[in-house]
Amino acid sequence: MELLIFYPIALLCVILALGVIFNKSPIGSAICLIGMMLGLAGVFALQHAHFLAILQVIIYAGAIMVLFLFVIMLLNLKGDDTIWKARPRNKFLSILTGLL
Repeated sequence: MELLIFYPIALLCVILALGVIFNKSPIGSAICLIGMMLGLAGVFALQHAHFLAILQVIIYAGAIMVLFLFVIMLLNLKGDDTIWKARPRNKFLSILTGLL
């Protein structure tokens, strides 16, 4: 029964982690990271590590991500993909490095 809950949460975590990497907007990446951290808290809860799940939500998905979003908004970052336009092979090398 736990596997029926674990696999969708794990798949959601992987999809959101890819959203963090490939999202062009820094705010969108941070939102995907929050979702991934909440999914990780769900995995901790399934492993009966409820204390770690609560810490994951309070400390990482709450406090740390508020700081990340504050810095992103303070720096006024725009969704810019100049690194991919300057060197198209960077996308290929990034994917290759991620697979290793």
